[in-house]
Amino acid sequence: MKSPFLMRRACCIAAMMVILSGLLVIGGCGTVGESSDEVRVRHDRVINNNLGRIQDDVDAVFLLDRPGRMSPQPVR
Repeated sequence: MKSPFLMRRACCIAAMMVILSGLLVIGGCGTVGESSDEVRVRHDRVINNNLGRIQDDVDAVFLLDRPGRMSPQPVR
């Protein structure tokens, strides 16, 4: 049987976690200096950059990133 002290402590920790996560959801992760449009533009830029990196990785794995005719190294 668990002691009442441990049960009360576990309940307090769980309540604190719920309160802190609620504050994070309400407050958000943005800063005061950014408008919602600036946040949207920043998120779009990050997503586009990540998708480009993923495409570069896929091209490298399947050897699709061969140099073209404009490359300074000779290509045969």
